[in-house]
Amino acid sequence: MSIVNRYNNFIFLKSHKTASTSSEIHLIVNSELGNDIYYTSREVKELGLPRAKKNRTFLPGQSKLWYDFPNKCPFLSKIRGSHRLFPALLQHDTLQRVRSLFGDRFFDRALKVTSIRNPWDALVSFYHWEKSGQQGRILKKDIEWKSWLSSVLKTDVHNKLSRAQEFLFYPYIFLEDKLAIDHFIYYEDLGSSFESLSEKLEVRINPFNQNGFHLKKSKRKLDYRSYFTDQQAAKVEDHFKKYLDVVAYKYDDVGKVPY
Repeated sequence: MSIVNRYNNFIFLKSHKTASTSSEIHLIVNSELGNDIYYTSREVKELGLPRAKKNRTFLPGQSKLWYDFPNKCPFLSKIRGSHRLFPALLQHDTLQRVRSLFGDRFFDRALKVTSIRNPWDALVSFYHWEKSGQQGRILKKDIEWKSWLSSVLKTDVHNKLSRAQEFLFYPYIFLEDKLAIDHFIYYEDLGSSFESLSEKLEVRINPFNQNGFHLKKSKRKLDYRSYFTDQQAAKVEDHFKKYLDVVAYKYDDVGKVPY
């Protein structure tokens, strides 16, 4: 889930296919940044991790009395998070929606963080996720790689973004066509990413143990480059140019952080 901590002026946006569940769990369990959040995700609940200390709904301008109230009333606590009276963060909320929930003043001063990954690697992960029926949530799909890649890179005539861009990175990094993120958690180096985040916020974050990597069911065993022809790889590079201008991942830099 996304995490918002108003006491430390911190926003974590949970992006797709970037080990963001591992980051989410680490922030909740091994730092003070996960103690002021809306809603504990299903994955955290299933893993038996502690619930948030202050698990509240929130609207801009509400008093402390108001945002504590839903938790003290059994009837109101049953209202789902997306209810218009008591909206809550969603599992993968975007920059735009977080700003609308919390208001410009908090949003502008908060340190905004999200997880990122090599786009060629992330696309292969996206492909297997869709083939698996979103890891069992829906029926499995028999999708051929070439046709799938072509379809997700196609930009809709009514939308500026393709399905690949909409799912991977763009809503979590760019707002109104501008970079809006202050710190990246790199899929390829979670340990150093959390260490530098701790220094920026001056908040203790325990070291990340690679054994804490939250692995999801996947049959993928091959290097992502085995999926792409040279032409396809070049097309992806062009397609994600805006993203790659910000984080300079290279096709052949398997497992390397772009800094």
